[in-house]
Amino acid sequence: MKTKRLLGILSVLFLIYIHSNAQIVKVEQKLKDFDKYIEKTLKDFNVPGLAVAVVKDTSIIFLKAYGVREIGKSQPVDEHTLFAIGSTTKAMTAAAVGLLMDEKKLNWDDPVTKYLPWFQLPDPWATREVTIRDLLCHRVGVGNALLPAVTGFDREEILHRFRYVKPYLPFRYQYEYNNVMYSVAGEVVAAVSGMSWEEFVQTRILNPLCMAETYPTVDPLWDRANLAPCFCCDLPDRTVGFEDARAGANVAMPHMPFEGEMKVFPWRKYATVGPAGGELTSNIVDMAKWLQLQVGKGVYKSNRLLSEAVFNEMHKPQIILPVMRPSFLKDEPDVHFLAYGFGWNLSEYKGRLMSWHMGGYYGFFTSVALLPEMNVGVVLLSNAHFSGAVTAVQMQLFDIFLGAPNRDWSAQILAQNRASEDKAKARESELEKARIKGTKPPLPLESYAGNYFDNAYGHVTIATENGSLMLRFTGGATGDLKHWHYNIFRLYFRGPDPLPQFVTFSQDPGGRVRGMSIEGVADFKRVAEIQKK
Repeated sequence: MKTKRLLGILSVLFLIYIHSNAQIVKVEQKLKDFDKYIEKTLKDFNVPGLAVAVVKDTSIIFLKAYGVREIGKSQPVDEHTLFAIGSTTKAMTAAAVGLLMDEKKLNWDDPVTKYLPWFQLPDPWATREVTIRDLLCHRVGVGNALLPAVTGFDREEILHRFRYVKPYLPFRYQYEYNNVMYSVAGEVVAAVSGMSWEEFVQTRILNPLCMAETYPTVDPLWDRANLAPCFCCDLPDRTVGFEDARAGANVAMPHMPFEGEMKVFPWRKYATVGPAGGELTSNIVDMAKWLQLQVGKGVYKSNRLLSEAVFNEMHKPQIILPVMRPSFLKDEPDVHFLAYGFGWNLSEYKGRLMSWHMGGYYGFFTSVALLPEMNVGVVLLSNAHFSGAVTAVQMQLFDIFLGAPNRDWSAQILAQNRASEDKAKARESELEKARIKGTKPPLPLESYAGNYFDNAYGHVTIATENGSLMLRFTGGATGDLKHWHYNIFRLYFRGPDPLPQFVTFSQDPGGRVRGMSIEGVADFKRVAEIQKK
């Protein structure tokens, strides 16, 4: 009887083994034919270059590069071409905290002020209560303010000034994405370890994973003169191409669509939010190693870097996102939840858990995504701004592993993008309809020129230039103010993305300009002269 039972078990295991092998062979065959789909997708989305890696179990089963490093030039993207990986860095910062958690040097639920006594939020109660967990799952309530993107302040100054940024939501009320809170988590890592965040990530994550071609900052790759000084900044009167990189570094150039064609523009200096995805740069060979660690659930080449408990906590829902759903999942009937872990988005897809994070750094778009229960992961690096091509290829790959019906994700996401563009145009059209025609500024333009101040954003200068107004953040972004109606202007940043914002000026009883409000940013008081603060 025991023999029959044993034979039955062995038969079942043999059938599972045969089925599993057949599935692997089927997947590998489909991956061999995947080039045509990727090349078509790049053409559909007008993406200059892309690099892709796929990991199954502990093995890299697909790794390939496509396209060119810079549009209009012939140098190809290869496996060693460097891309900015944007907010996928958040998972590395969470892992850095996790390493210290494993060493019992901190706890997820420790107050931030235990390690950073100087840390302060606008609300004193929230300052006392905010924990490392709150930082890592975006539930502090302070929104993703433009402060680090438009100013020239360093990281220390940004974190100091964030105490003046108005909260978007009550503390722990719901998810509110924030880069600066991840910078705070990076400072916790520094305080506990005695190393800067960059040194810790290099020593404790990149080196053990043999990620020798990954850089926590862009300083080894670019001279400062060839970098835009802030995220929303321009680099006027200067053209930068990949040939200008230091020592011939194998870098891809960032691209963004503008008036129907792809434009190239410089990399940017954005170390102010390094732990959130400011400047960390990598290639597909190295990112495949990071992916192997994730698919291995904290283990890389038989060496455990993160404990199972820490890994599971990072990929466990920490806060539910009841409303927000990425566009590529909005029509999926079997997606019943969306949540955030520590540096990872979480949802279901075709009955499987999907864990992923995307990274947008002006001109680049990255995704690292897992099907943890299937030990499958993909990473994609592109040099096109927030390109849907990345998501299309990612989901097409997941469908291959899941044995899902054939589906053209590229066509679906293109249609969704066009619908979003149409909505944006409709919103802009509605704004134009509401605009009062035939008005002019109630005061001469020179009357608006001067210096303005906000505790968070510091000093802003408005000056006349070529018959119009120009606004400049100290050491940071510059924009043009175009009259809308009455005392309202619209600000367009001089950079890769104008990010139009409404600016409303106020007057005192004597008719003099006393302040201005930049919509969704801050209220600025006019000051007689720039004073150091």
